[in-house]
Amino acid sequence: MARVDTIQHTFRVNLKNPKHLLVHQTLVNLNLDIHKSRVNFIIECLYKIIQGTEIQELTNIADEDREKLVTKREVMKMNDELKDTIEKEVMEKVTSMLFGAVVGNVQNIVNKKEREEMNNKKNNGDTYESTTMDEIIVKMADMWSEF
Repeated sequence: MARVDTIQHTFRVNLKNPKHLLVHQTLVNLNLDIHKSRVNFIIECLYKIIQGTEIQELTNIADEDREKLVTKREVMKMNDELKDTIEKEVMEKVTSMLFGAVVGNVQNIVNKKEREEMNNKKNNGDTYESTTMDEIIVKMADMWSEF
């Protein structure tokens, strides 16, 4: 009974053709202590050639199918573009988080100064006027200019 997971390929050699003769002599005299079998040797040889050659050069893939194939160079380019995009997004996120932390710290400092001023004025009996958002931004800008 034939196995369903194997396919047999055969080829013919012309002993008058020097290339064919060399292949024949090599297969006949193949050192089976080094190579498992003639079939394995042939498969390994073909595999090395296929791996070292663009698939379009070996097969009859239709032109529209060729466009679907991705070369190693294209994959590397997409990888670089993806890396750049991720790097950019991470930097934007980190910058946003750092800016948020700095603004939060500045706001805490401004609120602390505001509370101190309010306490000082209450202790002195003065009336306290709350700081507007514009004044806070001006104070923040002053603090940033000191950095």
